[in-house]
Amino acid sequence: MGTPARSVACLIVVLPVGVRRWLDRRDGRVHTLTLSLWEAPSLLPLVYGAAYAAAASLEQLSIVMEGEGDYPVHLDSLLRLLPNLTKLAVSAARIVVGTDLCNASSLRKLALHADIFEGMWLSDGRRGEHDLFHDGHEPPSPGAGPRVSSLPPSLMKLSFGCQLNEVSPPINYNAGLPYGLDLASTLQGLAVEGRRLEDKDIEILARLSALRELHLTRCRFGSLHHISALTGLKLLYLSGSHLQSLPAAEWEGALAPLRQLVFLSISECDLYYLPPAVAAATCLEGLHVEGNCIAALPPGPYLAHLKELALGWQSLFASHGTLAQHAARLTHLYMAGSHSAARASTGPAPVTAAGREDLVDATLDSISALPELRCFTHVLDEREASGLESRSWLPLCVALCLLRLGRRCPGLQLDAIRGDNYGWSIEDLGVCQVANL
Repeated sequence: MGTPARSVACLIVVLPVGVRRWLDRRDGRVHTLTLSLWEAPSLLPLVYGAAYAAAASLEQLSIVMEGEGDYPVHLDSLLRLLPNLTKLAVSAARIVVGTDLCNASSLRKLALHADIFEGMWLSDGRRGEHDLFHDGHEPPSPGAGPRVSSLPPSLMKLSFGCQLNEVSPPINYNAGLPYGLDLASTLQGLAVEGRRLEDKDIEILARLSALRELHLTRCRFGSLHHISALTGLKLLYLSGSHLQSLPAAEWEGALAPLRQLVFLSISECDLYYLPPAVAAATCLEGLHVEGNCIAALPPGPYLAHLKELALGWQSLFASHGTLAQHAARLTHLYMAGSHSAARASTGPAPVTAAGREDLVDATLDSISALPELRCFTHVLDEREASGLESRSWLPLCVALCLLRLGRRCPGLQLDAIRGDNYGWSIEDLGVCQVANL
């Protein structure tokens, strides 16, 4: 009691005046504020009122606009009210970016998720009438420079994509990146979701020399070759992107030069085999391959230094011997959804009770043989039920394995989580140059 309140989360169900008074009474002691609003014109002023009331001390602000309305959140207005803000996350149907972002000198993290963005140019300066990034004006003339603001010079992490809903909206794969992104020389983390990236966009990403963490989630692109220029990259997420048609030479050209890469996620990429370039990697410490159609993991150098692995249950049942033999440093195993992997062909299924018992026993033997394994996490996925209907042996084996795992491996920490929000960040690696980023 008596110590300043560092964090306050509010589910707003009261009048704006009441919330304003509530914040005023805290007298500058609110440093973190989360506003979750059901979109309505009468509640929108609450966002600005609450921000103004806490402006003196507020460092982190998160705004989630629920519902189906199309009421805009004006980003530049918020940033003018909050000079000390270091982290801002906004999820809304419409975000007006404005022209004053460069004046947000304290901003380190910016996360924008919306169906429509206004005030951002596409990376090639084109106007996109139906694109997420447009402001309805003609593109700037050559040499005139952008008429919209550049990103804040202090920005270290940027995330943008579709509005975050409980059920993900359809991805239209709109084209392009924000104008001037390649000028963000201090950017260490970038997350892009649901975009159609052409070669020139990948070239722009390749010019972000300070980048250490890159997410290209649920994106479409024809080539990854230019990513090879990001030689300082440590974390790469390609989750949910359709990469099944990417040739082996393309994988080799993109990944081979990334000698500092320690984490790779190729989850939900419709892959039927582990790309040879991944299997040949010698520096990987974390690898996520769950949600694919990979029947079994092959042996290879990639397993030698692996500390964290996420894969589907079917892949585990087919690859447990390989892990026991080659993944001696594995400390954390994530067992994730098999709704996609259930389509993979793995030969005859153990349809008899004895066959299931033998498979589970062999798998548990291999898990217990991993000398450094400390954590085992089962990832719950609502999509598993529809994907496993035709493979009734698999959920039975999963249930048997989970039921007996604690007894067979008493020192193992068992856990269950829901969703796909797990992985590594540059904060985990301690490579950020700014404290508390």
